[in-house]
Amino acid sequence: LVADLCTDLSRVTDTAAFSDLLGRAAGVLDASGLILWVGAGELLLPATGHGYGQDVMARLRPIARDAKNATADAWRTGQMTVVTASGPADSGAIVAPLLGVDGCLGVLAAEVRHDAERNPATRALATMIAAQLSTVVPAWPSASLTQPAAATPGGEPPPTDGKATLEVRSA
Repeated sequence: LVADLCTDLSRVTDTAAFSDLLGRAAGVLDASGLILWVGAGELLLPATGHGYGQDVMARLRPIARDAKNATADAWRTGQMTVVTASGPADSGAIVAPLLGVDGCLGVLAAEVRHDAERNPATRALATMIAAQLSTVVPAWPSASLTQPAAATPGGEPPPTDGKATLEVRSA
């Protein structure tokens, strides 16, 4: 199941295929929702998701590199972060980094059920899926991985609508 998913991820040629593939990844991880966040300079931008309505996805805003949350922490450190559920009916989270040659490209954030965040096998699956995603998600220009963008007066990053434009890297 996971091998087939990773193989299919390696063959993706356009972003339209991501919806089905993220749905399959959610099934493997017992996740009610997944969001693929892509790094752009000092910001993480939501690129695509599964399990959330368009209204929820539209409300997502960029996350700063220095934000105090699990998503930014996984991006900053290049290490998986886990948020344990606070009760039996609550969801937990697994945030797996997408690691590339020049550093962390982004993260895959999964809202998981049934204490899946505590399961080492589920964590390993999230790591494998994120590793495969890192081969098809293009890296932002490497200079922005180490220094903030200064494309506008005053050193402000270029304007954005808060969404990443996901283009699939061809093999």
